[in-house]
Amino acid sequence: MASYYGFAIGNWTLYLRWCAVAVELGGPREAALSLAAVRKNGNQKPAMMNAFGLNPRQVATLKVDVDQSKNPRAAFRLALYFGYSINEPKLEEYWMAKAEELGSKGAVMMMRGRQLSSPFQAHGDGHQGDD
Repeated sequence: MASYYGFAIGNWTLYLRWCAVAVELGGPREAALSLAAVRKNGNQKPAMMNAFGLNPRQVATLKVDVDQSKNPRAAFRLALYFGYSINEPKLEEYWMAKAEELGSKGAVMMMRGRQLSSPFQAHGDGHQGDD
């Protein structure tokens, strides 16, 4: 579905949203890699703003939801906002780690994708704890 929106009709905002949904639901690893590739390419900044932008009230509401309800999806949404909409890597990293800690499938997949794409990663299949 995401590819249809991005490549067939050129709606990169919907493409990014579908990738984020797929990642959060624990879908294919390619969805996480696609999000990273679009950001690295840098030519879809308006789409990233539209897909993941939040107003100050929404940010505050999501933060309360994380603090009070321990909502992993709210933390993941904040990570996407800080990372893709306003390009604040430290805040993205904080919220991604928080989302992962709270059990967000999306955060786990994104963090794993970052480790796998690191130029310094050890060679292997990427599994941990299988000794």
